[in-house]
Amino acid sequence: MMEEVWIIVKINLKVEGLSCGLCAITIENVLQELGVKGSVDLKRATVSLEYDEHHVSLEKIETAVKECGYQVFHEG
Repeated sequence: MMEEVWIIVKINLKVEGLSCGLCAITIENVLQELGVKGSVDLKRATVSLEYDEHHVSLEKIETAVKECGYQVFHEG
């Protein structure tokens, strides 16, 4: 029997256009649909992500957030 391998990635993204609690809920719901744990910090305008890179790519996550009307940037 083959073991399933998980590679968990943790990253913070800067998100431009976050202005309210509804913005945070929208992004967190979209991330949840992708199987991504996400937490929005409105004050810092960031999203902390935790995901399995075998399940979903960072590019797919960024595209989903952009499709909600936000700009996404890598921190650092």
